[in-house]
Amino acid sequence: MAGKKISALTAATALTGAEQLAVVQSNNTKRTTIDAMASVYRQPLNRVTGAVSDTALAADIGGVISVTIAGAHAVNLPSLATSVLAGRVAVLTWQAEAAATAITITPGVSSQINGAGVGVPYVAPVGRVRITLFSRDGLAWFTG
Repeated sequence: MAGKKISALTAATALTGAEQLAVVQSNNTKRTTIDAMASVYRQPLNRVTGAVSDTALAADIGGVISVTIAGAHAVNLPSLATSVLAGRVAVLTWQAEAAATAITITPGVSSQINGAGVGVPYVAPVGRVRITLFSRDGLAWFTG
């Protein structure tokens, strides 16, 4: 098996998370599991909202906001400039859970999304979508 290319291997079936993987750390090959890798890279669920409107909070940075309303959901995105750590990228994520969820994110004073202009709303596609915004300064946000 060591001589086979990855493309020549049989595709994995349903994964349990306990499968062993090889990783290289400091020039040493070590083992880990899929679950252990996922716990490091998974965005945590910060909170769930079924409200018609909501405001992004500094505490939401780095996590996921689950939106359960099956209809319009308006998000106010205030300036989070004081919440962004120097040298880091702030990540805000909304997960629309219903097929009819329509999320509109309106940046507040001095904030903008995708360079569209201060206060110009970002309208996400309707449905079960995930919207992620990135910013280095908490004012200029970009979709991912």
